[in-house]
Amino acid sequence: MFQNCPVIGWVNGIVDPLLESTFGVNPATFDSHGVLAWTRDHAEVPVFFVFAYLAIIFQGPGWLKACGIPPMKLKLPMAMWNFVLSVFSFVGLVNTVPILLDTLVSEGFKYTVCSNPFDWYLKPGHPSFYVFLFVYSKIPELMDTVFLVLKDRPVIFLHWFHHLTVLLYCWHAYYNTVGPGIWFAGMNYTVHSIMYMYYGIMSLGVLKGFTKSVAPFITTIQISQMIVGMGVTYVSAYWHMQGGTEECFVIQSNYRMGLAMYTTYFVLFCMLFKKLYFGKGKHAKGAKDEEFCGVKAGGDAAGNFMGNPDKKNKDD
Repeated sequence: MFQNCPVIGWVNGIVDPLLESTFGVNPATFDSHGVLAWTRDHAEVPVFFVFAYLAIIFQGPGWLKACGIPPMKLKLPMAMWNFVLSVFSFVGLVNTVPILLDTLVSEGFKYTVCSNPFDWYLKPGHPSFYVFLFVYSKIPELMDTVFLVLKDRPVIFLHWFHHLTVLLYCWHAYYNTVGPGIWFAGMNYTVHSIMYMYYGIMSLGVLKGFTKSVAPFITTIQISQMIVGMGVTYVSAYWHMQGGTEECFVIQSNYRMGLAMYTTYFVLFCMLFKKLYFGKGKHAKGAKDEEFCGVKAGGDAAGNFMGNPDKKNKDD
């Protein structure tokens, strides 16, 4: 039903030939066994990226100053980067969400959460390819933070904690082929297709009134993602505890990490949303600006991942 949507054929009719001619990969026949084996054999890869990532965050600003490199104006590169991620996420959305919805209707919720992924979404084809890309896209998404460092913008805790933990969790979930994996991919693709488009417009500094009014909606869908993520992970954990892997195709270490991650995100985002959109007064005696998690009130909670521009470094 959902997989018969004309948009899917239109999108893949453009993207598939481009990927095959450029990278020699045909998403329609993609078999994930090879990349899964490589992912499983190279669990150290995300760890190395995490080390480099933390070094850039906490030492990068000092290195730039020591080399005499001033804050860079990257309005256009940042905008283009965000638009590319938005388009990429939309393509991923149309190749993961429809099969999830069709299977949800035909087989039921438990099947989509607990069945062996190789019985459906990891079969050779588009969904398998875009679940693979979803996991590996968490590495280039670290560039979000590199832009902030190069612009000498603050990198708040929620920003780097989110990028770091998502990379580690997704890598672990993928090489263990957990049942609800397509839920995580589909939700994230959906939210990111909207969120990065918002960031792209915000980076250009256009439609300021519109982007400010949209900010609470962006944060709301991010929070909704955390709620669904917690629910899916909790249900998979419950069924696994009832009958092990035969009852639900997940592993204990992954759903424990998932529950911790989604719950932490949910609490931080809800607190951020409340303070920025409904908070009153000062948080600390003598404070000049109301802040939470390094984000100033009066800004936008959704934009916290891109930092708060100060006047001296703001792009013209």
